[in-house]
Amino acid sequence: MINANQNINQVLVIKEKALQIVRSRGPLLPVQITKELGINVMFASALLSELVDKKVLKLSNTKVGGSPVYYVTGQEAKLQALRDKLNDKQQKAFDMLKQQKILRDSEQEPVIRASLRDIKDFAHQLQVSAGNVQEIFWKWYLVPDSEAEILIKQKLGMTGKTPEHTNMQQEVQRHLSEIEYDLKQLESKKEEMLKPAQKQKEEFVRKVTKPRKIEDQQVKEQKPAEQASIDETDKFMMQVLDYFKQNKIEVLSVKQIRKNLDFESLIEIPSAVGSISYFCKAKNKQKVTDADLSLLFVQSQIKKMPILFVTTGELTKKAQQLLTKEFKNITIHTLK
Repeated sequence: MINANQNINQVLVIKEKALQIVRSRGPLLPVQITKELGINVMFASALLSELVDKKVLKLSNTKVGGSPVYYVTGQEAKLQALRDKLNDKQQKAFDMLKQQKILRDSEQEPVIRASLRDIKDFAHQLQVSAGNVQEIFWKWYLVPDSEAEILIKQKLGMTGKTPEHTNMQQEVQRHLSEIEYDLKQLESKKEEMLKPAQKQKEEFVRKVTKPRKIEDQQVKEQKPAEQASIDETDKFMMQVLDYFKQNKIEVLSVKQIRKNLDFESLIEIPSAVGSISYFCKAKNKQKVTDADLSLLFVQSQIKKMPILFVTTGELTKKAQQLLTKEFKNITIHTLK
């Protein structure tokens, strides 16, 4: 077996061999490359990470059993074999984008918009400005930019926009502002969740080429528990917390988003088999739409927790249908 203390020439030979393996048979999982090289997993991971950092190898965002695949420039089309590794919503977004080549973000359902942001291997985001309006378009990753530009102009119906068209887009933008706000928050939370994993990977790559002892002390960083932050001047928050108290629901943390309108919390709900942890989203609004439920569904997938949605509003007909058919992990309570 090869280890990190062997001479530089041997390491260079191994790197070149790894590159040849991927060039000839990629995209490949790390375990496939490691087996071919005949070296230990940790050393192989360090070498592959170095090749990715130098942009010699590329790494997919899509995971196979929790692991990405390695590939080289020119093998992008083969990534389509990873479609089956996407969830149902992501596969739907994948198929739509592949067929249409260009998708206008504002025209898609909230679940599709969220999925397009997740399938980074296949969906490339384009910011298009026209007058005072900025729109997001999604391009199928194999479509050249020149072709995408033509398709986007066709979507817009003209090379320039009339005042009437601009006003229409501004109206659409106003209607989508709340959804976009929630999506940005969701993206931010995903990045925060991914930071510890990325930091651990970078630390491993830095240390793996140095002599190490199995008994090296490991330091575990623990985040302090998020403390409850209750704003007693927030009438809506106090109304929800009063409902929790009446139903013996324990509040672990509270995060105010918009005063008297929106906050999040982690709670524990008593049951016959013990307390069950829930993520709670509370919104003070008149109507609960399918867009609201779609965003909650995405949050439940990321947090891997059931969701309690507390609101003052009523569900639209479409939202009720989605709740019954697709979003069964979301429980809704309407405050009276």
